[in-house]
Amino acid sequence: MATIFNRKGKLYLQFDIDGKRRQKSTRLDDTPDNRSYLKREVIPELERQIVSGEYAAKVKAKQETEETINKYAEKYLFLKEDKKTYWDIYSKVSDIVKHFNGRKVTTIKRGEVREYTAMKLQKLTPKTVRNYLGVMRGIFNLAIEYDIMQENPADKISLPQQEKTEVQPFTPEEMQRLIDSAGDWFKNFLAVSFYTGMRTGEAIGLMWSDIDFERKEITIRRSIRRGKITTPKTAKGVRTIPMFDVLVPYLKEQRAASKSLFVFVNQEGDHLKGADSMRKKWKRICSKAGVEYRKLYATRHTFITSMLRSGRVSIMELAQLAGHANTEPIMKNYARFISGEHLRIDRGFSPYSTDSLADSRENDTATL
Repeated sequence: MATIFNRKGKLYLQFDIDGKRRQKSTRLDDTPDNRSYLKREVIPELERQIVSGEYAAKVKAKQETEETINKYAEKYLFLKEDKKTYWDIYSKVSDIVKHFNGRKVTTIKRGEVREYTAMKLQKLTPKTVRNYLGVMRGIFNLAIEYDIMQENPADKISLPQQEKTEVQPFTPEEMQRLIDSAGDWFKNFLAVSFYTGMRTGEAIGLMWSDIDFERKEITIRRSIRRGKITTPKTAKGVRTIPMFDVLVPYLKEQRAASKSLFVFVNQEGDHLKGADSMRKKWKRICSKAGVEYRKLYATRHTFITSMLRSGRVSIMELAQLAGHANTEPIMKNYARFISGEHLRIDRGFSPYSTDSLADSRENDTATL
């Protein structure tokens, strides 16, 4: 049974269909004549259509004419607005919408999605294409949640396994050649990257207020990616790290030349937009230094592997320096660089000797 109610002076109808409560505006003012008209003419016809199934069929037909992939792509982006990877997601969504060109979601078949991923695999890695597939799956899942479709055409599509490429760190000699070949502010930027292990976006996001020359400390509070200022990649990414003596001259040189709040800026004096904006410059420097090109992110790999090999810090300390929540990423990605280090242990040491423990404590006391 349909009922009438008032909302802001307009009359609405409320009724149940398929076990769901629905409300529909009549766009009529709340007057006695209009209420009488609804009870006499509109409600009986509405109830007839509900009982016969005609109303549900009309609703479904209308939905199918309006439910394009564009609509659910917009909903998907709205749900991702707070993500740090929003612009990456936005780029993928735009490409997907352009490819399917405003099609109704119900007409897109699994075979078409498979063809799309096959086309992407001709230019992109399986890992990247898997991300595209994940975005498509999310868009179609929203349509399923709104009862527009039953099956997700992006499901049950297999992709080849990603061949893992190992990033080789720079040698100390290569590192120095790169810094010397850079010149201007980029020399100082590379020094910060190599001697702190910051992520590129974190180094770009540095402000002079983050640098304490007296305490020789650097606090990492933000990151910049594609021009957008955000927090570091992980919760542990907000951290304070030591400023090694070897880095101090580079930062002081940059301080003397800087007139901005940010440590590294472009020609207009604004903060840098991201790693992509430095790619051409970085490639030229690698070529000039005679060093095999690796992504700029390899400066971070170089720092972490060098610290591991030095034996001067524990795995936990290194995880904290790098902004990791625990030691797992260090062990997973860098343990291979220190294989054989265990063979350097003093053979005269006995793990079960109480004398060794006492000697160790005596040495520690003597040092103090």
